[in-house]
This record gives sequence, C-alpha cells and structure tokens, in this order.
Amino acid sequence: MEASETPQAAKKPSIVIGSIWLAVLCIVLLVYTGSRSEVGGNAGYALGYGMGTGLIPWVIFHFAVARRRGSGFAGVSLALILASAAAGTWIAFRAHDSREQMARMGASMQKELDAVARSVQEAKPTAKIDTTPAAGGEVGEMERFGRTFLSRMAELRNDYLRQLDSIGWDGILDAKRIAADKGLVQSRQMVGKARALVASYKDKALATIESARADIDKLPISDEARRGFRKGFEKSLETSRGRLVEQLTLEAGIVDEVGKLFDLLAAKSGTWAVRGGKVVFTDQATLSSFNGHLAEMQKLSARQGALQKQALESTRAKLENLAK
Repeated sequence: MEASETPQAAKKPSIVIGSIWLAVLCIVLLVYTGSRSEVGGNAGYALGYGMGTGLIPWVIFHFAVARRRGSGFAGVSLALILASAAAGTWIAFRAHDSREQMARMGASMQKELDAVARSVQEAKPTAKIDTTPAAGGEVGEMERFGRTFLSRMAELRNDYLRQLDSIGWDGILDAKRIAADKGLVQSRQMVGKARALVASYKDKALATIESARADIDKLPISDEARRGFRKGFEKSLETSRGRLVEQLTLEAGIVDEVGKLFDLLAAKSGTWAVRGGKVVFTDQATLSSFNGHLAEMQKLSARQGALQKQALESTRAKLENLAK
C-alpha cells in the first residue's frame, strides 16, 4: 500500500513578477539615496556609500528572487540595483562643486540602464558592463572603480549560475531524473559538485571584496577624496558582507539537505519508487523523513526571504528618519 506522494519541484518563477519586485526595489533605493540629508563632506564618501549600499539589497534580492530566474535576469538585477543606488547619490550631490561630472556619470549610466531594461523586455543576454567612466577628474576615477567592481561581481555570479546550470542543479529533484539514476550515483555527484561551487563562489566573492579595498588605495585621487570614498564604501559594505556570508551559508545548507535526502533514498531503496512521474513511498517512516528534509529546505529558503524583508524594512526606517 502506498503511503503518499511527494510534491513535485516547482516551475521556474515568473520573470514578470520578478521584474515588478526589481522595479519596486530600485525605486526605493533611488528615493532613499537621492533624499539623504547628510551626504558626507565630499563626493568620495557619497559615491562609496551609495555603491556599497546597493550591495545590501542586491545580495538579498539575488538569492530570494533573481537567482531562481536565471543568470540573465540576475545580471540585470545587479546592474539595476547598484546603478539605482548610485543614481540616487548623484541626485543628492548635484548641488556640490562636482555636480557637472556627477551629471555626466548619471546620464551615461541612465543610458546603460535603458539598454539593460530593453534586454530584459526582449529576453536577451545582458551586455558586458563597460568599465570606462563618463565623468572626468576624481569623480570619473571613482566611477571607474565602481564599474570595475560591479563587473567583477557580476562575472563571479554569472559564472556561479552557469556552473550550477551545467550540472543540472535546477532539475536535481525531478522525479524522472531520479528514476533514471541507478543507485543515485549521479545525484550524489551533483550534490558534491554543488557544495564545491557554493564554497568556491563564497571564497571568490569575499576575495573580490577584499581586493576592492586595496583598489581604493590605488585610485589616482586626492587623499581627502580617497579617505571619504573608502569610509563610505566600507561603512555600507560591512553589513553587505555579513549578509552575503549568511546567504551563502543558507545556500550551502540547502545543498546539504538535498544531500541528506538522497542519502535517505539510497539507504531505503526498497521503500520508494517513481511511478507516473512522481516519487511514491510504501513506508510511512521513510516518507516522513523525506518530507522532513524538504521542510528544512523550505525553512532555509524562508530565512533567505526574511533577510530580504529585513533589508526593505531597514530602508523604510531610514526613509522615515529622513522625514523627521
């Protein structure tokens, strides 16, 4: 007698819904960074803070929304989120002496954003991020840094997603695939590869962040501008780094639960089977354990969603403080 059937893997989430969430987040970032009453003593601080601030919501949005919608959408979201944060900073800084260069940078980035938006609508790959600044002088050098950092993070993320796609991770829980996997050898290999990919991505992302600090010291700008830029960048990056580590820890936890799930199936090979494209069980205990691993995966995913909510609430609180 069959106990019950396990739920099937969910279909890829809607690009339209993801785009709506992305638009809302970009608007919130633009309003927040553009409405700041205290933008620091120089353009370096403001730009560093704006670019660093953009990383906080991007990390949350990437793992909660963008990653499940493919590398193309994820690449677009990174460009739009960071550019929205930077664009807001440009608006806030327009009254300063460097406003002409800031305006040039803003106009250039707006064109890039328009091109990215079109690529989403037309379902085309995201173009490589241009690291050539539109602004001149010190603002231009800081813009070059931001574009270069953005490009490096985008390349790392896209490479990570491509590697996950190459091992077929999105279909690892597909019942038909499991049925064709004799002894679950392929499944276990996929889990091992996914663990290595998450660890590698984490190491590379953190290394890129550390190298960014060193790159700031090499910028051909005044000591005052460099100090302000570094201070602003690191102030917001500290929180972003912590959330990045937590997100990747959750990601690794999900991979581990998938591994435990296949360990269970291998140990209880006589108590389940794939029929009609679904996994069914003849033993209630095995079914309960299987569902327990699925529940844990959902719990970890829910935590990723909670992190996104925290980021939005934090932004909302800052906006309320600005109104006081």
